[in-house]
Amino acid sequence: MRASAATTLIAALGLSVAGAVAALAGEYRGSLEGVDTAKNTLSVMGVTIQANGYPIANLDPTQNYVVTWQSQGGQNVLTDIQPDNSGGSRHK
Repeated sequence: MRASAATTLIAALGLSVAGAVAALAGEYRGSLEGVDTAKNTLSVMGVTIQANGYPIANLDPTQNYVVTWQSQGGQNVLTDIQPDNSGGSRHK
């Protein structure tokens, strides 16, 4: 295999890996569908997310938040949650 072909192949694989990592992460802006303190989870867009040590008992489902998570071992795990003061809701 020529060097340029190998470089192209590596670049293509790198992009595929980056795309796969992006697909395993999520971000949502808006109100929460639910907070289940017994299961230590919250829900957005039909996605259940493990709180992973984040305090969720005082979250108000009617308020807007910026929620980010990653898929780890087949579970969605919360990586951050912050109040959203931008005035609108949207998801990525």
